[in-house]
Amino acid sequence: MAVQKKKPAQSTAKVKKTTAKRKTARPAAPKKTTAKKTAPPKTADTKKQPRKDETELLKKIESSLKEVSEDATVFASDIASKTSKIAEELYSKLKKGVSEAYDASAVVLDDLVQTADKYADKYKNKIEMRRLNTERDGLAKQLGSIVYVRFKQKKPFDARFFSDKKLNSLMDKIENLDKEIVKIGKTLDKK
Repeated sequence: MAVQKKKPAQSTAKVKKTTAKRKTARPAAPKKTTAKKTAPPKTADTKKQPRKDETELLKKIESSLKEVSEDATVFASDIASKTSKIAEELYSKLKKGVSEAYDASAVVLDDLVQTADKYADKYKNKIEMRRLNTERDGLAKQLGSIVYVRFKQKKPFDARFFSDKKLNSLMDKIENLDKEIVKIGKTLDKK
């Protein structure tokens, strides 16, 4: 049998060198480059100039806006003057209506007070009438002292004064007592 001679094994370093040589031996592929187009620098000549018709359009728009703003100003002042007149008329009518309502309620209240006084005087010997009349007189004194203090301080008797809770409470209590006196008086008249 014949023995074959073995070839000595090449080292891996030599293999790497030979493959590296082969790679470098190949011609390199040409690189593709794209040429960039550069825009010419802008100068006064190359800037976009507005055309004549665009300039005229801009002037027309500007003048229209001025006209509209002037019209709006006139319109707003007209509305303000009309609103002022309407508010003035409304206030005068409201004042007149409140005055008439006050006069009408004063008449009704006066009738109630007069009738209550008449029954309180007529049936002053009745215990219930005496109690109600005394209570009414005490409330009237409280009301009078409030009015006197207000008068002494020289404060006006305006809507704020008449909308005071304490004052309204006293007035309501007096009115309720007057109604009760009238009711009892009418009942005693029927007997």
